[in-house]
Amino acid sequence: MTDCDLLDQCRFFNGQTVEMPSTVTALKTKYCRGGGYSSCTRHIISRKMGKEQVPEDLFPNQHDRLQEFLDFP
Repeated sequence: MTDCDLLDQCRFFNGQTVEMPSTVTALKTKYCRGGGYSSCTRHIISRKMGKEQVPEDLFPNQHDRLQEFLDFP
């Protein structure tokens, strides 16, 4: 599987998140290292709007928050 191409820039991956360590580890495995980055909310927003638009508190699996940032029907 391929790692996310935004790992170097991602605040979530690079340890800026200290809450829920076991959940964060599982999400990093699935989205950052597991090839699931194409469905990562942080990756989607970064690619569509720019990395500066990605909220610090956004988790990769918070798909319900995408509508806040993108114009989805």
